[in-house]
Amino acid sequence: MSLPEGNKFRSVYLEPGLHDTTIVVASGDGFTGFHMVGIYDQKGDLRYQEIAKEHAFSLEADRSEPKFQVVTRSSIVDYRYEP
Repeated sequence: MSLPEGNKFRSVYLEPGLHDTTIVVASGDGFTGFHMVGIYDQKGDLRYQEIAKEHAFSLEADRSEPKFQVVTRSSIVDYRYEP
């Protein structure tokens, strides 16, 4: 998998998603307070990407449903996606 601007991230979290998707959360390098959320299909192609403010500290995915949560410094963000 290719992680766009991957050199800007210090921590990377991966979880399997529904229908062989892979969910990725990459958090900033300590100087920049942001994180990236990405969803990759079974071939490894990036299908969704979002950059958000704040560092992310964990990723919790559910393989039985198209949803996951990202824990940031101030909140828990719920995501739903189309596999």
